[in-house]
Amino acid sequence: MTTIHRQIRLAAVAQNITITELATRLGISRQYLGEMMRGTRRFRAKYRQKLATELGVTETWLTGEVGR
Repeated sequence: MTTIHRQIRLAAVAQNITITELATRLGISRQYLGEMMRGTRRFRAKYRQKLATELGVTETWLTGEVGR
């Protein structure tokens, strides 16, 4: 599991948001988000930005680039 996948799970669990609910908020199917979470699809920039907004975190935190 990559950093972005771990961070999404951490933030979602902390806020009690399901993957299904998160997908709905992003305007994508649960299957599509699941593919991104499994790494079979790449996280496109627009989804990284939306994810950060929906989860109340920065895109930098989400991608694990803090302190790099």
